[in-house]
Parts: sequence; C-alpha cells; structure tokens
Amino acid sequence: PGGKYYLTEDLDLGNNYIQLNAGVGEITVCLNGHTLSSTSKMVFRYNNSCDATLNICDCVGGGTIGEGWDGLTNTSSSAFSVIRADSGTTLNLYAGSITGVKDSHGIVYLMGGATFNMYGGTISGGKAYDGGAIYAGASSTLNLSGVKITDCSAVRGGAINLVDNCNASFTNTKFTANSATGKANNEGGGAINAEKGSLILSGVLMDGNTSAYYGGAINARKGTVEIKDTVITNSKGGTGATSKAAALDALGIHFCESDPGTYVAGDFYFILGGNG
Repeated sequence: PGGKYYLTEDLDLGNNYIQLNAGVGEITVCLNGHTLSSTSKMVFRYNNSCDATLNICDCVGGGTIGEGWDGLTNTSSSAFSVIRADSGTTLNLYAGSITGVKDSHGIVYLMGGATFNMYGGTISGGKAYDGGAIYAGASSTLNLSGVKITDCSAVRGGAINLVDNCNASFTNTKFTANSATGKANNEGGGAINAEKGSLILSGVLMDGNTSAYYGGAINARKGTVEIKDTVITNSKGGTGATSKAAALDALGIHFCESDPGTYVAGDFYFILGGNG
C-alpha cells in the first residue's frame, strides 16, 4: 500500500522484486544509509497501467540500490533493470546511489510516457545494449540535477539512450568515463545517444567519455539539442564519418548527417557556451 517506509538494515530481496500496482498511490522509501538489493531480478517495477509515484530518498547518506544479476548483454525485451517504470508512472530519486548490472535496457528503464526525476546521487557500473545507466523510451521525461553518472557502457548511449520524442533536461550533472561500443548511425554517444525529442544540458561536465564510432560525448539525430555553460573534455570518438560542424566533432559531439530515409536537414538547434 501507499505510505512511507524506512530501511532499518540492509535488505536483499533474493529472487524477488517490489512491484507497484494500480491504485497504490504514492510510496516513499528511505534507504536510511542501507542497501536494497536483488540477486536475480529488478528491485522496483511498476505494473502496466499503474499511475503510482515512487519516491526514493536517503536520510542518512551512503544508501545504495543495486542487484546482483549478471546476465549477458543482449537485445531481449525482457529486461531486468534495477528500476523499471511503465507508462504514466513517476519516479523521484533523491540522493543515494544506484549500481548496475549487465542488462539490455540500462539500470533505470523508462517505458513510453514514464517520468524520472533524480536530484543528487550517483549511477554507476551499468552495462547494457541501450543506455548503460538510463534507457528513456518513447515520449518519456527525464530530469537530472546534481547527478553523477560514471563507468557505464552500452552499444547506444554509454550512459543514456534517449529515443522517440522523449524530453530530457540535465542540470549541474557529471558524465565521466562512460563508453559506447556501437558502430552504426543510430549508435555511439559515449555519454548520450539521442534520437528525436529534446535534450537540454546546462552546467554539465562531460569528461573522459568515449565512443567506438560517433560522438565521444554526444551522438544525436533528428531533434533539438541545447547546450549551455557546459564543459566537454577528453572525449574520444572512433573512425566514423565527421559532421560538417567539424568544431563540434572535435568536442566529441556528432550530429548525424547521413541517415538514409529518416534524416531531415536542419533538425538540430545548438547553443554552445553560456551567457558569458
């Protein structure tokens, strides 16, 4: 049922996970400095058509959400992410940290129409096919503020993969040592791979992110990308074709100009630098 819950000790769910069903309303879970984990499946999952709101906080500090499942990276739709949020649901995470596993759709998996807000905290160690830390599905909303995402890898979007008209805004957030291994037009993006939708970066630091092909820091196709007061350093891309905006490629940002049948020229909007 809805309400507030506090961990009094580390909790291992074993081969189980916590499922939020329709009508549950709003739930707040305080890690209270402890670890909440599962050895084989997700830790949290929203049921289909559930409109619940889940708030996760850590009143003491040092709390962790993670899982021990160590499957092979694959393209299966039966993803066992640490947290999976379905359409119409909201996830709010305040501080704490989420550690990852090898999976197909990131540590946090947002289905179409889900909303994820994260304020402070760290996401690390995710290995996936789509988005090592976060996979944001069609028409989902993703807001990160004061977050650090590090040491994640994926074929598409080493840290985050944004697809099909999702809206993402990252403020005062750090992306470090993330990597993308894909070598196709819709792959790459050591920190972020974005397809369609809107991406806004403000006060962001990207350092040491790499891609085997496009965009050591960012790979984008068909969408709106706005970058303000952001530092991008030590990015490294692979042997993919460079865009006409050579200066952006040098920064580790690639905007696809060759996507047969889908690319429309002029789909991108850039703001580099800040007010100063």
